[in-house]
Amino acid sequence: MLTLVFFYLVLPFIFAGFAIKFLKRHPARCPSPKLLETLSADPIEKKHFRAVRVEGPLEQENAAFSSLGDFEGQIEAVDAIYQARSSDRRAGASRTYLVLNHKGEILQQI
Repeated sequence: MLTLVFFYLVLPFIFAGFAIKFLKRHPARCPSPKLLETLSADPIEKKHFRAVRVEGPLEQENAAFSSLGDFEGQIEAVDAIYQARSSDRRAGASRTYLVLNHKGEILQQI
């Protein structure tokens, strides 16, 4: 009986505590200052997502950002990224793509 209480009541709370510590240790990714500049010039509407093509390394200062458009859903933004990615791959270019929310946080990196 005591083992059941441990496995069904105590152990899940211990795992939840470790999960919360892990999530606090790794916050959401913040974009580079250059990307924040471009977002402040052309902000994203609330509840919309933006697909962005990054030419060059994302962490470096000389990275160029070009928008693929604003979308109402995150899935639509990801679909647009995969379409652009397939055409870029046929052309032989290898680029990074980002999905941003209206706060400018990076939701996905492809």
